[in-house]
Amino acid sequence: VGGTSGLKMEGITKSFKANSLLNGVSWEVKKGERVGLVGVNGAGKSTLAKSLGEHLNLPVYYEPVQDNAYLADFYRDSIR
Repeated sequence: VGGTSGLKMEGITKSFKANSLLNGVSWEVKKGERVGLVGVNGAGKSTLAKSLGEHLNLPVYYEPVQDNAYLADFYRDSIR
């Protein structure tokens, strides 16, 4: 992190109980680039973002899905 290189991650692995959530994930974001994480539910997007934030000692926030009126509207609108 820092300098001109941006952020580089190699070999990220995360599991929960007997389930491997992330296995050997590697990627690099160069300074000035922006990244979006896209994937099906359960693919590990939130897990990767949370793990990265914790590793960098950044506050980690998430939007709960269950009983969330905003997300209910979002998903209803995206089905159309």
